[in-house]
Amino acid sequence: MRRREPKPKTRKPTPLPADLQAFLAEVHGRIEAGDETTLVESDDLLQCANAYGGRCVGGNGEFGFTYFPESSARPGWEFVLTAAEIGHIARRAVTQLELWCCEAPGCTFRSSLQDDTCRVHDWVDE
Repeated sequence: MRRREPKPKTRKPTPLPADLQAFLAEVHGRIEAGDETTLVESDDLLQCANAYGGRCVGGNGEFGFTYFPESSARPGWEFVLTAAEIGHIARRAVTQLELWCCEAPGCTFRSSLQDDTCRVHDWVDE
């Protein structure tokens, strides 16, 4: 059995990798075009090789994403953006995100939520 044992996270500016920036630029194009995949609440209607996401449940217009850097390394990034923030990234006005990072050496976990759980380092076996 596994037990959640959260470790401290540090908020850091995190540069957007080129593949993630390109994916979010594609998402922006779909939003601008009124593509149905950007209008339906879902966690995975928007996809590329290393990322997926969709419109968040709840009607606030935000989009949630999961990104796996470095050829699908786990754990990945979990973050939420508004359509406007996605547009800023698509236009390259924003090139990094402020994300909470797991402090374990070499961990790739990042999140827009301070209390989010690193699936590798915040769980212990009993």
